[in-house]
Formats: sequence, structure tokens, C-alpha cells
Amino acid sequence: MKIMQVRCWEDKASPISGVYITVYVTRPDMGQGHRLLMCMRCGKIYAVNIANELYSKKSVENTMAQYSCLQCQHTLAGCLVDYPACYWWEGGVYQHEIEDRCPPDSDSLLVEMPVIL
Repeated sequence: MKIMQVRCWEDKASPISGVYITVYVTRPDMGQGHRLLMCMRCGKIYAVNIANELYSKKSVENTMAQYSCLQCQHTLAGCLVDYPACYWWEGGVYQHEIEDRCPPDSDSLLVEMPVIL
């Protein structure tokens, strides 16, 4: 599994009233960019290259079965959920509604993440 820099934007999620944590959002566009997945057992975030997912003969599901989580060592098959729609905080998985707005390019940052496909 490679580690790559993924273009993201920061967003705030609120697992409980008055508590805000930073989550990362990607904006894949026209078959390019990355989508993010999270291990439900520990919260480790992974990226999937959209172009590889669309045009390779490999499926994400089959690829996940080949790997264990880099953090908790559990197999990734059946353990990944869309991130940041689901995110990890204090040992639990919470849901976050992603805004439909597209933030300005100048607000983006590069975050190093393991890439599954």
C-alpha cells in the first residue's frame, strides 16, 4: 500500500453538542481525485484513486481483502465506510453531513494517506 499526498479541505464535524473536530473532505471531479474511506474498527483513513477505481480491472472490494489495517491490523474487507460521512471520535463512529458547496482551491491542503487502489 502506497502513501500519497491527497488534496483535501478541512471541515468541522460535531459528535456531541459544543464539540467540533476537524475532518477532511475531498472533491473528486470528472473521474479524477480521491474518495476517502475509514476503518470502522479504529478510524484510520484511506484514499481510493477515482481514476484507478474506474479504469482498472481491480475492484476496491477485492483489493481490500488483500490488506490489513495499518493501525489496528484487522482485515479491511467489510470494515471500510465512506469518510467523512462516517468518522471516528473517542472510540466510536459518528455520522457527518457533507455540505454540497465546493470550497475555493486556495483553501485546499495536502494530507498524506495510504492509498488502497
